[in-house]
Amino acid sequence: MNLTYEQVWATADELEAKGIKPTMKSVREALGKGSYTTVCKAMAERPERQFTTGADVKESLPPALTQHIERLGQQVWAAATAFANPTLSRFRPLLALAPCNPLPALGFVTTVKCSAIIFSVD
Repeated sequence: MNLTYEQVWATADELEAKGIKPTMKSVREALGKGSYTTVCKAMAERPERQFTTGADVKESLPPALTQHIERLGQQVWAAATAFANPTLSRFRPLLALAPCNPLPALGFVTTVKCSAIIFSVD
């Protein structure tokens, strides 16, 4: 009976579950059969297979990453409001006159200009 890639992958998975690194030698020894060529080819395809099968990772963000994201969000919000407030302050009196849907009443089309803003998280 020929050795299949699925058998090699299953054996490699079992070795990993036991805390043993699945090398060509360890997999072949655990199988007790198969040529190094077959095991080598199967193991070469295994890393690609590992990322396309299995359960999804379900972990929450680490606290340090959450803090960095929150600080970055605060920087983005501060930059956005600093950019928008001068323009918005010019139109506040007009916006007060047409509270339901002010843009058609004002007769203009808004444009958004994008500027390169570099944020850093310490």
